[in-house]
Amino acid sequence: MTKKKLITLIVVMLSFSVGSCSGLSSYKYTNIYSMTSPHDSTSKEYGDKKIVIKFWIDEKRLNFIMKNLTDEPIIIDWAKAEYIHVDSKRHSVSNHDSMFTNARFNPPRSIIEAGAKIVDSVVPAKNVQKLEEFTWYVNPLLNQFDKDAYLNKGKTMGVDLPVYANGAWETYSFRFRIINVAPSSRRL
Repeated sequence: MTKKKLITLIVVMLSFSVGSCSGLSSYKYTNIYSMTSPHDSTSKEYGDKKIVIKFWIDEKRLNFIMKNLTDEPIIIDWAKAEYIHVDSKRHSVSNHDSMFTNARFNPPRSIIEAGAKIVDSVVPAKNVQKLEEFTWYVNPLLNQFDKDAYLNKGKTMGVDLPVYANGAWETYSFRFRIINVAPSSRRL
C-alpha cells in the first residue's frame, strides 16, 4: 500500500469515527426530558420488585438499560409495545435488534435472564426507512432543526412496554415530558 493510499484510508477511518460519535449532533436544538410516569423522575429512572430501568433519550430513540431483579427470566413483548407520540397517537416499535431488519414491524421478544441487564432502544417502526441495500435512515422523534423546536416544550411522549415477570404480564407505561428546549451545544 502506498503512503498516499494509507493516509487516505486513515483520514476516511477518522472521519467515520468522529462522525459517528454519539456525543455530537447535527440538530440545532436539544430537548430536555423528565419522566412523569410511572412516577416523577428527572433522572428518568424507575424500579420495582421486578425491574430497574433507566432511560436516556436522544433525537431518534428512547434508549434504556433494564435489569431483571427476579429469580426467573423476564420477557419484553416488542410486538405489543407501543410508542406514544406527543400527539397521543400510538405507533408500533422496533428495538435495537430489529430496527434495521425486515422484522422492524414485528420484532421478536427479548428475554432477560435472572439478574441480567440489557441495553436496548425504542424507535417508532414507521420512523425507520430502508433507502437501499445496507442503507437505513431513522427519522427524528420531533422537530429539532429550527426555532419551531421550542414548541416541543411541555409536550409528553412515551412507551408502553409489556413485560412478563413472576408468572404474569404487566404493561409498564413510561411517559416523558419535555421540560425545556435549548440550543444544542453538541453541534458537529
